[in-house]
Amino acid sequence: MAVVPIVVGILLVTFLNEDTLDKKILPTYSAISFGGSDTEIFLEKTSAILEENRSLQMQAQQYAQKATEVERQKSELNQQLLSLQNQTQVINELKKSSDERTEQLEFELKKLEDQMDVFKTTAASSSTPEQLLQIEELEKKLLELETSQNQTDMDSIFEQLSGFEQEIVTPTLSKPPVVEMTDEIISWSFLDSKNNNYSFSKVTSQFIDEVIKLPESQDVIPIDIASGTVQVRDLSKFVVGSMSKVMNELYGNVGSDDEFIFEVWFVVSQFHVTSFEMQNDPKKPLDTFSKGEGDNEDLAILFADMIKSSTAGKDWQVKFLYFDSDNISLPQKINHVVLVIDNGKNVWVIEPTAKTIDEAFESRDRIRGHVFTID
Repeated sequence: MAVVPIVVGILLVTFLNEDTLDKKILPTYSAISFGGSDTEIFLEKTSAILEENRSLQMQAQQYAQKATEVERQKSELNQQLLSLQNQTQVINELKKSSDERTEQLEFELKKLEDQMDVFKTTAASSSTPEQLLQIEELEKKLLELETSQNQTDMDSIFEQLSGFEQEIVTPTLSKPPVVEMTDEIISWSFLDSKNNNYSFSKVTSQFIDEVIKLPESQDVIPIDIASGTVQVRDLSKFVVGSMSKVMNELYGNVGSDDEFIFEVWFVVSQFHVTSFEMQNDPKKPLDTFSKGEGDNEDLAILFADMIKSSTAGKDWQVKFLYFDSDNISLPQKINHVVLVIDNGKNVWVIEPTAKTIDEAFESRDRIRGHVFTID
């Protein structure tokens, strides 16, 4: 694979601007460059952190509670399904036993009927009224036996299934995009944190050409760390601005940079994380968006692409920060990537695999890694 030289700009130290505290929605960061791509980013220690936006925290907590409740109900449902499978086995065994008993009963009834016919034939001419009454009572009992034999034992069987009638109520929860594909059009729809619905589409042949047929970039970046030089995939080559119209619509509904960043994170946080570490097979953003899942670098690419798709985001400095998640102060390897977004006023660091707002925006006080700007 060819090594592509990268010109990396120096990430300057930034400070909180003069906005009032109640305008600060997300925690901001500052950065110090040690030369080249080697940079340390640290959380600004001011009161303008998440607690100043109680409504946003409450919203994130409610989402986390809903997710926890869904997982609990899934666990209960799995237990009930297991119990139902066990009881189904019991039913099959009962049915087999019932079939055997029915066959035996039919045989005994047939013998009894034959004996009754013989008895009635031989006794008809000489029976007393009392004997005839006894014959009549025996015939009634025989009829009752035949009737009961024809009634299955399903009532007692279904009694064993009690407890499964209760409905499993699943809270309303945003989900990864809904994808619909025909020969002509592929369309996506998704929800933001306020349950506003968004949708966009592409010509199917264009999607196939761009996402499936077009080869992925193989460019790499050399990074110097304590153990030597390592090469990582240049993820910036995957950020192409795939969703311009719908991201401008999303930004228009929120009206501020930090709320837009939050909503993009909210959408990405719905996706299933296949690996919290970087892998060597980054995917194109619409590929990840369509599948509703991805590993660390896939979700970082998707997040960056959604930001860069917007008119506002095109002018921001969006960077990939590569670092060692096991040693964030002195990297020994490169196994993780996060996003650094600088809109000219504030710097945000976003963890793309995070499922809670605290993990997404304030999970680390400091990170030392290597930043590379997306053109």
